[in-house]
Amino acid sequence: MPAGRLRSTVAIERQVKVSDGYGGYIVTWTQISTVPAQIVPVRSSGRGIDGVSGGGIVSMPHVEVHMRHSDDLADLLANATGYRLRNPETNEIYGVNAAQDFAGRRAMITVTATKGEPT
Repeated sequence: MPAGRLRSTVAIERQVKVSDGYGGYIVTWTQISTVPAQIVPVRSSGRGIDGVSGGGIVSMPHVEVHMRHSDDLADLLANATGYRLRNPETNEIYGVNAAQDFAGRRAMITVTATKGEPT
């Protein structure tokens, strides 16, 4: 992918659970990298039914985020759970569903994500 298509910036954040001192924990986020990216909206599955919220059916906005491969993203590729992407320009949050190197050449990573906080 040409570098000119990477017009957005995303901060890649990892979930960290910190003890609250009462047997529970507090979720915080640690930024592990900020990279140029292309954020592409993806159409719904066709039915518009992607989840249930508050007893009603809702359509969840999905995106694909394309970014260059980097060694500090190896854990994201191995296990995408516990990660989110944040667009520093708009402060939009995307919960990561999966991350893949489709070509297998360690050149580009495609992250599929859902707009909003990860669940």
